[in-house]
Amino acid sequence: MQEIENIIGYKFKNKSLLDLALTHSSYVQKSNDLNNERLEFLGDAVLELSVSEFLYKNYKDMSEGELSRFRSKIVCETSLALIAKKNHIGNYLKLSHGEETSGGRNKNSILSDALEAIFGAVFIDSNFSKAKAVVFNLLNSTKGILDKNNIIDPKSHLQELLQENSTQPIIYKIIDESGPAHKKTYVSQVSHEGKILGHGSGHTKKDSEQQAALQAIKNL
Repeated sequence: MQEIENIIGYKFKNKSLLDLALTHSSYVQKSNDLNNERLEFLGDAVLELSVSEFLYKNYKDMSEGELSRFRSKIVCETSLALIAKKNHIGNYLKLSHGEETSGGRNKNSILSDALEAIFGAVFIDSNFSKAKAVVFNLLNSTKGILDKNNIIDPKSHLQELLQENSTQPIIYKIIDESGPAHKKTYVSQVSHEGKILGHGSGHTKKDSEQQAALQAIKNL
């Protein structure tokens, strides 16, 4: 326990919270046994608020849309898994034998969920201020992750996320348009492998597709 506490920069008063944050659902024997999913739910909110506050205070030149795109890049599964791998979080996870042998300690989804669960555990053990400090201790361990020059547009970001596990195309479709010719509003739909992932609207087709991609990223 002390090793991982040193990594995240926080010493738990209630060690069982950290243990729970590192317990994957595959490890427990019964469906009602405790795992890290509830802490992950809470930690996701802690992470998003921490990053939102940071961006709002430090990037005063950014619009709401730019802030949203930057935040989605920082808090996405790929970024969180990268941070977890850099800090060897996978070494401390409690997994089933099956998940262990299938490479669970290196799976992006498991690692990102565990990282968020840690944020939630720190919040419960102390307060938002301490949890936010842990968030930024870990974010800052990965060079450039908070650098606005690393922002990419939502469509490119969505493509990165989906093409990790699929070669199928991402399909954008204009499903509605309204308003006068000089100021039309377009509504786009984005789908992948036959599943609708998100919708978005804008005054150009491109903007509506970017907003659809942004919603899809949030829904993943």
